[in-house]
Amino acid sequence: MLDGTHDPLIPEGSKEMTAEPSRPPAPRDLAALAQQHLAAIAASLTEHGITSRLTLLGDTPVLTIDQSDTGMDSPTVAVDPDTSGGADLRLDCTCTWTPAPDSTAAATADTILTVLNAVRPAREVLEP
Repeated sequence: MLDGTHDPLIPEGSKEMTAEPSRPPAPRDLAALAQQHLAAIAASLTEHGITSRLTLLGDTPVLTIDQSDTGMDSPTVAVDPDTSGGADLRLDCTCTWTPAPDSTAAATADTILTVLNAVRPAREVLEP
């Protein structure tokens, strides 16, 4: 014990715990957290005039941004939680778009770098 005496409920020689062990949330808890987070993202997108929809696939929330009203080759973004493990909220994001016919490989790479830099910590920003 902290006062130097021994707790009789703890076997002699064993280590005392000073804090309760943490445990990662169950996938269902993580999915609920992700649903709240994705709903907040959807609200922010709406404030910027971007339409999105939040749906459930089983217990998994999915935020989809589909700008099909902009034409046949419209960009689509789907965001859902990675519930495969770990206690932290981790998001999977799939972006689908058709580059302009005159777009260069370098321009496409710059687009990808922009996305990567937006989700990386500031110290890891990549230069085009």
